[in-house]
Amino acid sequence: MVAEVTTAATDNGVAEAAEVTKPSGGRVKAFWAEKFPEKTYESDDEFDGLLADYLAESDEKMRGHETAEQAFRDVAKNHPEILDMVEALSDDPDMTLAEALFRNVDEDEFFPEEGSPDFERMRNARKERMGRREAAKARDKALADNLTASESVVREWFEKNEMSDEDRKALGDLIDKHLGAYMENRIAPETLDFYRRAMRYEGDVADAREIGEIKGKNAKVDAERQRRREETDGLPSAGSAAGIKQSEPAPKEWYDDIEERANSRLGWFK
Repeated sequence: MVAEVTTAATDNGVAEAAEVTKPSGGRVKAFWAEKFPEKTYESDDEFDGLLADYLAESDEKMRGHETAEQAFRDVAKNHPEILDMVEALSDDPDMTLAEALFRNVDEDEFFPEEGSPDFERMRNARKERMGRREAAKARDKALADNLTASESVVREWFEKNEMSDEDRKALGDLIDKHLGAYMENRIAPETLDFYRRAMRYEGDVADAREIGEIKGKNAKVDAERQRRREETDGLPSAGSAAGIKQSEPAPKEWYDDIEERANSRLGWFK
């Protein structure tokens, strides 16, 4: 934000200074804030990068539109009846595509005689069209069936987990947030962090459980060592004085082996 000082005349004719606060950054940043409120930035350099990416993407889209427009012009040049169909459909919103076709294309062109160059092409086109229609019907039915089944699963899951109305809404909002952004090709770092945590959840739980078990075993080892020190009052064991032959080292206790294995496997956790 920047401050701009202006002057205004009062009733007694004396000019007084007034400070008016205006948004900083000009029209470009104002446009950005309104169009992309979720895309924030910390510095002018970061904003320049975001703006450059947006302009590059917009330029690519523009080139795509220009290419599509040129392709349509080429087709319309060879088949001017297409423009007549578009004009008819635009002028009459109630007109169907079939009516527009029959108004602008001769009927015999849809049913070429057998043996003509277009006969096989038209027959294959009908087969492909019917195949797409059947596939679309099957897909719509599968989606409807999935929706019905999923609704039952969700309701049962809510009851099993004793979800309150507030929890249900919060979960739904979270799913809509991530899936909605994904369907719109908007992937933010927060989205990737969320799914990475979900991906690693089982492993993290297993690691935490193992660390807890190791810590529990270490506590038992410390307790056993403390007990042994108390039994000897902290004095060195017999036979440790100078000039006295040392006996063979005592075999390792079971907890020494546990500690060594724990330190070798989980030392990086410390």
